[in-house]
Order: sequence, then C-alpha cells, then structure tokens
Amino acid sequence: MARNEGNADIVIALGHLGVDDSSEPNCSYNVMQNVKGIDLFIDGHSHTVMTASKDNSMIQSTGTGLAYVGAIVIDNATKSIESNGLIDLSAFTKEDAAVKAAADKIISDVNAEYGKVFARTDVELNGAKDPGNRTEETNLGDLITDSMLWAIRKDAELTVPAEDVVAITNGGGIRAAIHKGDISKLDVNTVLPFGNTLSIIKITGEELLEVLEASTFCTPEAIGGFPQVSGIEFTVDTTKGYDQGDEYPGTTYFAPKTINRVTIKTVGGKDFDPAATYTIATNDFMASGGDTYYRFVNATANYDQGIPMDEVVMDYITTVLNGTVTADKYGEPAGRIHVLV
Repeated sequence: MARNEGNADIVIALGHLGVDDSSEPNCSYNVMQNVKGIDLFIDGHSHTVMTASKDNSMIQSTGTGLAYVGAIVIDNATKSIESNGLIDLSAFTKEDAAVKAAADKIISDVNAEYGKVFARTDVELNGAKDPGNRTEETNLGDLITDSMLWAIRKDAELTVPAEDVVAITNGGGIRAAIHKGDISKLDVNTVLPFGNTLSIIKITGEELLEVLEASTFCTPEAIGGFPQVSGIEFTVDTTKGYDQGDEYPGTTYFAPKTINRVTIKTVGGKDFDPAATYTIATNDFMASGGDTYYRFVNATANYDQGIPMDEVVMDYITTVLNGTVTADKYGEPAGRIHVLV
C-alpha cells in the first residue's frame, strides 16, 4: 500500500518471527514467500546470524548480544538496495577511556546488587527449551508456577475457593537454568528477563480446556506457549491430531475446532469441572493474549498485580522454602503434565 500510494520507494519489514522450527509456519521466510512488495525483512527472535542477499529472499538477522550490526546500502538513484551484510563487531577493539569508565561503573554497580546471593538450590533447575520448558513439565516450571500460585493465594482478594486458583506460565518465557549451588538475584532475573508482572484472570473450565489445547497444538514439537502449571494435572495425547479451527484475531495461532488432545484430570486436587469458574495466576504478556493465549483476553476478570515475576520467585524461595530449593520438593517434575507420544 505504501508503495502504491507513492509514499515509499523501498519497503523494509521489521519483525520478530525467527526461522527456527518452533516458528513454523510463520517464519520471516514464509512472509517473504507469500507477501509481495517487501524489499528486505530484518528479523529477530531465533538469534540467527543471516547475511541477506538477493539469493535468500532478502532476510537479515544479526544474531544476539550485539555480536554483529546489520549494514544496508541503498542506491538513491535507482531506489533499490545495492548491498547488505553484517559488520562483525569483534573486529573493533579501540575504546574511548571516558565511555569505558562510565560503562564499567554502571556494570559494576548492577553486578554488585544483582550478584548478591539470597538462597541456594540442591538441584539443577531445568532451563532448557527442547526437550524442556517448551515441550514438557520441568522442575523449574514447577517452581515458578508454585511461586505464582502462592503469591496470588496470599495477597489477592479472591472470590472463589483458594483451591480453585491455579497458575499457568508460558515455557517460552523461561530463558535459562539455575545451576546447583548459590542463587543470586541475577540468576532469577536471567531466567525471567522480560520484566513480566503477575496477573489474575478468571475463566471457565471450558475456556481453560481450550487454552491448554491451543497451547499444546504442536506438542511434542517445541512451542513457546507450552504451559508450565501449578494446581492443574492434565494430559496431552500427541498421537491425536489438532483439530484446527479459525485463526485467533490478531495472532498467527488457531483456535481448536474441537478438544481432541487435552484432558484435564484435576484442578486444585478436585475433579475438573468445565462449568466451574477458575482464577488463573499468569503473567501480563499471557493475560493480554500473548502466544497461544488469546482466550485470556475475554476473561471475565483480568487485572495486573504489578508484581515482577522474578520478585515473586525470590520471595517464594526465601519465605516458603526457607532459602533452599531441595531435592525432595523440586528434584524432579511433580507429575502435573503427561505427554503421550
């Protein structure tokens, strides 16, 4: 449209889709294959290092950690991209003394605060993606969601029985492991780096069933929306296909036409009731419909507690676990999620 209206000579798409398997079929190269008029796609998400050229559909991705900077040269006369590629920043070694001193001071102050040890763990807490938090229940997923559930039951004004409150967070939001030994603030912040806050929503059991079906639609293949849970026991039968329905508005995910793969056994230790109302502790990203959780947007109640997720986890470890994550409680996943393959 921009080109047709005469307002643009070159169209560059800036996206966060990635090119890994979990992004299929909504990768940046899928867009370039199916959408006409885009001259270059600058991509992110999968941390891939890609030097764009006219031979690879003009997609560029610079990796992660500022290892590279993308460089695009536009010929103003022909109104076309003349060349593009990556600049390897490791080749640049000169430093400005004043800038370095200021940066070192900031880094030192932050590391001193976030490097403080506040607890310890007797077990390795699994931060892997696949197999891991995007494919199956993990002990770290259990710890995080137990923290969320504890915080809501402790502080929120509940209008349902406490046992009807459960917790769900997306496995894609769990970004690192916590290794056996001391735990610092930085360790927890590295696991949960996005600044997400604790939210509360209220949905019916029927809606909860749809959410779990949608968020495991490709399991056992990895997906960022894979649910880590507390207070719920459910099964995903991956031998059955996902009965795909209509696309959720404003997303790249599809609602289930029927519930075909997921069965919920218990919620809060009681038999699952599709007609019951459940209070869900989740994060603000999911509460706003992120990943596969569009149904959360239509919740009868939806409000943000404003409490950072990393602080919730640290408070739980300190207060409930008395500063130690033990093997008897978190040595292995608790058996909340069963994946049949």
